[in-house]
Amino acid sequence: GIFYDDINGNILKRNEKLRARRKITLVSQQPAVFSGSVGYNIRLPLVLRGDKDFLPALDAARATGLENLLLSDAKILSGGEKQRLSVARALTANPDVYLFDEPAANLDPLSVKIIDDTMLRLKNAGKTVVLSTHNLMQARKIADDIYFISAGRIIQSGPAEEVFSKPGSNLIAEFTGTQNILIGFLNADSTFTAGKISIFAVAAQELIDKARET
Repeated sequence: GIFYDDINGNILKRNEKLRARRKITLVSQQPAVFSGSVGYNIRLPLVLRGDKDFLPALDAARATGLENLLLSDAKILSGGEKQRLSVARALTANPDVYLFDEPAANLDPLSVKIIDDTMLRLKNAGKTVVLSTHNLMQARKIADDIYFISAGRIIQSGPAEEVFSKPGSNLIAEFTGTQNILIGFLNADSTFTAGKISIFAVAAQELIDKARET
C-alpha cells in the first residue's frame, strides 16, 4: 500500500499515487497515438485534468513542428511525426521527470533533431531527463551522467566525459569505439605491461591501488 515518490524521496499514501505519477511521463520507442486529431492527441493531458487552458498544447505543437497538422487525423501521420506527437503530448503534461526510451530510433533526420533539441531544452530548463539509448552521439549530446547497462546490471556509471574517456571494461571500450585496446598489467611503478610492450602510464593513484588489489 505504500508508494514511493522517487522524485523527492517522500513516502506517499495510496490516495496520493496519481499526484506522484503526474510528475513523470514516458515517451516510448513505439509512439502511442489515440483516435482523433493531432491537436486532440497533444492536448489530451489537459483534457484528462479538466484544464481548459489549451495554450500549453499549442506551444508544444510549435516546439515539435506540428502546428500545421493540428486538424489532421493523428493515425495517418508518418512515423517521425507520430513520435513528435508523443513528445508534444509529454510537453503538454509538463511533468518534473521525462523518461525517453529510444525516442529517435529509426526516425527521419528532422524528427531526430527536433527530439534531441527538445530534450536539451528540457534539461537546460531544470527538468530531469532520463534517456535510454544505443546512440552514443545522442548520449554524448544530451547526458550529464551515463549508466552503462549489460544483462540487466549497471557495469559502469559516472559523469559522461569520464565514462567515455575512461571505459571501465573491454565491453564498454568496444561499444564506445575505442580504437586501441591493450590487455596487460599496471604495476606499482606506473609501468603498464602488455606482452613484450612496456609503457610508462601517467596513472592516477587510485588506478595503481586497484591494480595492486587485483
